[in-house]
Amino acid sequence: MTPLPPTIWLLMGAVAALAVVAMLYMFASLIRNETHLHDLRVDVANLQSNYLRRMLRLKKGGRWEDVEIVDVNVLDDHADETSESAPSRKAA
Repeated sequence: MTPLPPTIWLLMGAVAALAVVAMLYMFASLIRNETHLHDLRVDVANLQSNYLRRMLRLKKGGRWEDVEIVDVNVLDDHADETSESAPSRKAA
């Protein structure tokens, strides 16, 4: 068996390095997207809480500090979003 020329070794090394960089980019993109999704869920929870507090304030006619929110129903970060999507419809 003849040894491979150095240019082939360099080409294989470049392909391997490119594969590693692509994998690291994929992981970084995944983490960035999950962080963005988490931040959006936090913003939604804050908006829901503020909206509920305002509605209770309007209903009671009291001050902002008089209203205490006990629980706000928020999606879990690991919840399956497909199961909570719109109900499927049968074709006519």
